[in-house]
Amino acid sequence: MISGNVKVIVIAKDEIQDYIFLSKCCELFPGNIEGIFIQSTGNSNKKSSNIQLKINKIDTGIEKQKFEKELRSLYRNISIMYWKYIDSHVFVVDDINSQSSTRSLHNICPDLILSFGVKIHQDDWMNIPRLGAVNMHTGIFPYYNNSFSTQWALYQENYYNIGITIYYTDQNDKEVKIISEHLVDPFQNISLIRLKAKVLKSGIDRLLETGFQIINNSSRIRYKAEKFIVDCYPKQINTMFCEKVATLRMKLINQYEWPFIPNYYEKISFKFSTKIVNKILNKSMYFNYHRKQLQNGVYIFLYHSIVDLSCCSNWERASKKVMTEKANFNNHINFLYDHAINIKLSEVTELFKKGNIDKPYFVITFDDGLKNISTNALPLCSHKKINPTVFINANFVEKPYVYYRVLCALLISEGYEHKIIKAFEKLLNIKLSSNTDMLSFTKNNYQYQTTEKAIYSVWNEVKDKDNNINNKLVHLQWEDLLILQKNGWEIGNHTLSHPILSKLTYVQQKNEIETNVVRMNDNGIKCIKWLSYPYGSVKHVDNNTYRWLCENDDWNGIFASGGINIFPSRTEWLRIGIGNDDIKTFIKKISINEYIMKKILHQHNNCSN
Repeated sequence: MISGNVKVIVIAKDEIQDYIFLSKCCELFPGNIEGIFIQSTGNSNKKSSNIQLKINKIDTGIEKQKFEKELRSLYRNISIMYWKYIDSHVFVVDDINSQSSTRSLHNICPDLILSFGVKIHQDDWMNIPRLGAVNMHTGIFPYYNNSFSTQWALYQENYYNIGITIYYTDQNDKEVKIISEHLVDPFQNISLIRLKAKVLKSGIDRLLETGFQIINNSSRIRYKAEKFIVDCYPKQINTMFCEKVATLRMKLINQYEWPFIPNYYEKISFKFSTKIVNKILNKSMYFNYHRKQLQNGVYIFLYHSIVDLSCCSNWERASKKVMTEKANFNNHINFLYDHAINIKLSEVTELFKKGNIDKPYFVITFDDGLKNISTNALPLCSHKKINPTVFINANFVEKPYVYYRVLCALLISEGYEHKIIKAFEKLLNIKLSSNTDMLSFTKNNYQYQTTEKAIYSVWNEVKDKDNNINNKLVHLQWEDLLILQKNGWEIGNHTLSHPILSKLTYVQQKNEIETNVVRMNDNGIKCIKWLSYPYGSVKHVDNNTYRWLCENDDWNGIFASGGINIFPSRTEWLRIGIGNDDIKTFIKKISINEYIMKKILHQHNNCSN
């Protein structure tokens, strides 16, 4: 039997969800409720913040009706106005922290206050009740501290911090005593509106359980932690854009496996043939050689090999697929320098935390740590004060190994493709056509360590003193990387030996990523916590990759299959791969990526939840 000696005040707002909570309170412990305070959410509440006013606009009209319908469907067996019929004082106030509200509190002198998401600032509200003032927040502290927390978590790709927090309201506005936290799984094939309703239901149910337990035991519940509140919701954020991105993410996590955004991007970009895109661009604002500025967003560009054709090695000429001539690279960075703001890769996440990206920014990155970066790219970047990121593989730095695709391209250019074919036929026990494109074959049919072994066996067979290349000639060495760091460059993780991660077990992936960091640290290299997925497409990663990133949630992951970053990510950052493009082709490539990203967002503009 619940104790009747505990006097309770319940605080809520005049919204459907609040009425449900009030009615459930009256249903569970009707004899304990001495007062109900309802804070009006109308225009009379002049203390509402700009953010809250924007949020209210989102939740009006059709969207609000849909939300209320979803929430009521979760509470089918209750009259939401049941609370009106109990014997209790009801106060409708504009401000719960006003003097008149405080006087009413003193008159009742409650043992417990249950607040349904209404912020209390007055000390009296927290000091009078001997059993404390307990509140519910529809977000996980300390990450999200506002009523838009679910959408904001989705916006930030933080799927595992969606839920509610039950806490004691403390005099310190920046610190709360956490009673319990409860996560809500967004991966349930549900809409954003349904998810918000389920989060709210979780909050209602958990706050009721907590209140029931305190009343029944007539004693406080021991709180489990004290947390300082850091509001991750920037004041400058456009809530409508945040809502749009949250809706997009919810749709994609219900349609695709991780990675969600790159998966969708590759699907959309596949639909647009070169002919169709050219036709669109030539008739639109996107393709303009004399553009004053790029669209707002963070453009991350991927390069590999920067080649000076007047003095280059055979391996540089042979690796045509990843080659960018020095003159073309110089034109690229000159264009970007004039049309966008240069930032370091490590600054990207902080940039998004400040709010909406209202300018174009660009980042230069290099994969595979090839030697000509230091000789050809460093001087050009230093002149423009650009600080790129180089993603390296430690095996190519300190062991006598060269990335197998560099060797494969060189062997093919020198007429040894037939030997590569024979090596793979023997190793894999298959029959290959003499016309097989072995550079593509080794990538599309990659087998961990086996593919490398086949290429190395051919190289060891045909190499001679006049044509002997090693890792010191092809890849940056530790001393080179230290020089780059001193010049303001950043070094990132490209795994130990550049395997296709989706071909590896979880343990193998973990070893490839973490051992690479250890090797860098041992040699004085500070590795930023960014992982460039080898080969860079959706098919080259899997759930084991995602598992490692979830277990190491201070790491970022980046792809290489296109796209512009117009909202934040962590595991799905987008990057545009650049080859040996002249300036017109370079600008067109940017324009195509802008067009596709605009198309992705436009398709969800008018979609219902």
